[in-house]
Amino acid sequence: MLTHTYAYWDLLRVKLGRAGALRQFGDRFSRTVWPCKDGYITFMMGGGLIGAKGQRRLVELMDREGMAEDWLKEFNWEEWSAATSNQEMLDRVKEAFGQFFKTKTKAELFDEAVKSNIMLAPVNTVADLMASPQLKDRDYWTEVEHPELGATITYPGAPCKLTETPWQIKGRAPLIGEHNSDIYEWELAFSKREMTALKSAGII
Repeated sequence: MLTHTYAYWDLLRVKLGRAGALRQFGDRFSRTVWPCKDGYITFMMGGGLIGAKGQRRLVELMDREGMAEDWLKEFNWEEWSAATSNQEMLDRVKEAFGQFFKTKTKAELFDEAVKSNIMLAPVNTVADLMASPQLKDRDYWTEVEHPELGATITYPGAPCKLTETPWQIKGRAPLIGEHNSDIYEWELAFSKREMTALKSAGII
C-alpha cells in the first residue's frame, strides 16, 4: 500500500523507498512484518492516540505468559512514537514483541487483535485465503469452466457487492488469438485477404 507515501513528501520532504519488512522514519527503521509460529503477521509499532491502547494490551498478553520485563510493563505508550524514537529503543521494543509473536499462530494473534484494537493482521498465503471463513460467507469464490481443459477452476469473485448491477465473471480469459476475427474483422474492418496475409506472416 502506498496511500501514505505522497504525504511524507508533502509534509516532511522525505522520498520513501522500498523497505521490505521495514518502515522507514528518516534514518530509522521499524519492523512491520514479523515471523510467528505458523507464518507471518503485519504489525505496526506505535504509541499515542492511535497505538497506545493496543500496545498496552499486547504487553498485558505478554505479561500473562511471563514474557514482559518490567521496563516494558512501565512503558509510557501515550508519549512514545515509533516515528520519533531512536533506533536503540525501536530495536529493544522490536526484540520483545518479536519473541512473543514467535510463540503464537496467525489466528491466535489476529483473534486477540480484533478484540483489543491491536494494529495487527495475518500475512495470508493463497491457502489461507482459500480457507477464509469471511470470503466463504461472502460467496467470494467463483467457479469458472475451462472446456479446453475439461475442468473447472476457482477464481476470485466480485471485489464488491452491488445490488442493482451485480458483478460477475462471464467466462475464462480468452486463449491467444481466440478473438482475432471479432477484433480485426468486425472492429477494425480488416478484409479476409488482409487476415490471410497477417496469418501467413505470423503476425496473428
